[in-house]
Amino acid sequence: MEDNTQELALQLDECVANGENQKALEIIDLLLENLPKKTELNVIKAHIHNELEEYEKAIESCNIALKTLMTNPEVYFERGYAYDRLEKVEEAIQDYENAIKLNTRDVFCYIGSAMRYIEKEEYEKAVKNLTKALEFNEEDDHVYYRRAVAYAGLEQKEEAIADLNKAIELNPAELYVQELEKLK
Repeated sequence: MEDNTQELALQLDECVANGENQKALEIIDLLLENLPKKTELNVIKAHIHNELEEYEKAIESCNIALKTLMTNPEVYFERGYAYDRLEKVEEAIQDYENAIKLNTRDVFCYIGSAMRYIEKEEYEKAVKNLTKALEFNEEDDHVYYRRAVAYAGLEQKEEAIADLNKAIELNPAELYVQELEKLK
């Protein structure tokens, strides 16, 4: 049994590395039969379901994992991502914020929640989270662009222009240039 479990774990690693998602899901199910308390496997399963755009299944896997992994930020991120894709904004924000509480350095959770805050026109919260994301990665043009959108929503034109200029400095994308022209 132990040898079989180790062999399956090695096969799982190989499948994940090679992007063989369906086979990886099958192996995870076999491992969970042998190791039902290894709920971390459900986090991997959720990630794969998200990659396959099977968001309801990702949420289901996360809910199983959360029964024992309530302090694992990855579970909340994966479920938040699935809710995000299903356009369940409130649920996505809550999970991203829970992930942030557990791992204050997770840039993707700051960005994910900020995007939903922009959608809800809660621009101050968006600016706060995007500013935090920039503390960890000052070179992300997308974050400057998104923060510019939030600043524009707050009618803080100078800040929006400054962020768009920074985004253009990092990546002279046409979208950024067009947004800058609109603000001038």
